[in-house]
Amino acid sequence: MALQPAFRWLMLGFVFSNLGNAAFEGGWVPAVLIAGLPTWVVAFRSTFGTVSDFMSPIAGYVVDRCGSFNSLAFAEGLEGVLCLGVGLVPESLGCWKWLLLALACSLLVTGQVIDVAGEVFQVDAADGDDDMLIRYSSLIAIVASLTGSLVGGTLGAALAAFSLQILLFFSAAASLACAATRFATRHVINRDVDKEKQAHAMASAASAEPNENDSVASADATLQSQEDTTAQRQEAPSSAASPDVSMLRQISLLVSSGMLAFIPAVWISYSILGLGRQFGKPSMSMAYAFFGVGGVAGSFMFAGISRHLTMRNAAVLGIGLTACGLAVQLAPMLYAILAGMLITSLGRAIMVQPVILSRQLLMRDHGLARFTGYARFAYACASAAGSWIGWLFADRRQLLLVISMLGCLVFLAVVRSLVNVRPAAKTQS
Repeated sequence: MALQPAFRWLMLGFVFSNLGNAAFEGGWVPAVLIAGLPTWVVAFRSTFGTVSDFMSPIAGYVVDRCGSFNSLAFAEGLEGVLCLGVGLVPESLGCWKWLLLALACSLLVTGQVIDVAGEVFQVDAADGDDDMLIRYSSLIAIVASLTGSLVGGTLGAALAAFSLQILLFFSAAASLACAATRFATRHVINRDVDKEKQAHAMASAASAEPNENDSVASADATLQSQEDTTAQRQEAPSSAASPDVSMLRQISLLVSSGMLAFIPAVWISYSILGLGRQFGKPSMSMAYAFFGVGGVAGSFMFAGISRHLTMRNAAVLGIGLTACGLAVQLAPMLYAILAGMLITSLGRAIMVQPVILSRQLLMRDHGLARFTGYARFAYACASAAGSWIGWLFADRRQLLLVISMLGCLVFLAVVRSLVNVRPAAKTQS
């Protein structure tokens, strides 16, 4: 699947960003041990991460006001500077380990802005090309699964064991390189816009009256109009949601975002803990391995089916696979449970991209930045609710699976809110 130059730069930037973040996350727990931080800071950062998730609407407001490019480049550049700054502080100083904790929490906050701005910047780069946006999303799912915990997390843990400062320098270099690609992406977008303006100007000049002065004036007016449009598209805040996207559909999109978090939050952690008690600790490692393989396989599968199925139908397929995987896990045999985890993970990987793409395509002209912030807020709320429900019934693994299947039914009830579009046939309802 060939990508336009702008999306090639976007892909490179995502690789740098995902590697840098995954490396830091993979090295975080080893860093706590190496730096001599108390164990409670792990729980503190986890709690702070949940709190930062509830800041998503604020991140959406910032992106809406400042523009996707400014927000993205500044946040990623700031991450690089912070990692570099802490890395340059001598480890012998008593405050160094606490600076490490402050950095870990700060990256969670900047990550909120990056996630929201990244979605909007993708839409800006597409400039109305739904086909290219869908192709990019298909590829990005694969890249995320490969460069995330598989490569980045493993690399981060290895770097932390060798030297925490090298880990910080690596994360800083990755973040700054990512920020640099944003400027390259913007340059490509502006170059394409300039070509479009010249084509419009030539067309206007050719169709104008023979009078030379009128032709020049017409061409200048066309150029000015295109410049104003470009400036508004890139820098101006997004407009409020218009009647074109009904309130009911917006609510359904928020519910679908929430279900992406609720379904796994209910059962994953507590089911794996239950496996460890019933079948021994090695079964927990096997469960994580099967779940990870399912996620990678689902990313590749979505890349293939997105060329043939609409986003709505792809989501239905993902829901069906997720529900089937949960049902298989009701069996008491270990390998049946592991197979069910793989199928469930595969289905969820297919479900994620249609939801993200739907809000990008539907809300791109209707306050996408703010809506993305609210969607991430819904995700955080559903994740917290699912975790508490899972805790309440932690000793009843089969009940957790049934509750998760009910979550699949809720997702299926709102699936019509997703766009009915595919690359080969750009129809939307």
